[in-house]
Amino acid sequence: MVQDMSPLAMSAGMVTWCLVLLAYPSQILQLRKVKKAEGVSLTLFVVSFISFAIWIPYGMEIGNKVIVTSNIIGGVLAGVIVAQTVYYRYGQQFILRRARK
Repeated sequence: MVQDMSPLAMSAGMVTWCLVLLAYPSQILQLRKVKKAEGVSLTLFVVSFISFAIWIPYGMEIGNKVIVTSNIIGGVLAGVIVAQTVYYRYGQQFILRRARK
C-alpha cells in the first residue's frame, strides 16, 4: 500500500531530516574529538534510536521510501552516538583496568 503525503507534510519531514543530518554528525565528530561523553544524554540517544527503529517497519508497511531511508540513516547515526557515549564513559575505564592486570 503506497500512501501519498501532502506537500506540506513532505516539506516538514524533509526539513526535520535536514536538521537531524546536521546535528547528529556534529555530535559524533565532537565526541571523537574530545573523547569524553560527560555532557551527552545517553537516554536521549537511546530513545531516538528506538524511535527510528519503530518508524522503519511503519514506513515499509505504507510503502514510503522517504520514511524508511531517513529513519535508517537516523538510526545508524543515533546508534553511533550511543556506542561512542558508552565507550567513552565506561569502555575506556574497563580497558585500562584490564591492561593494568
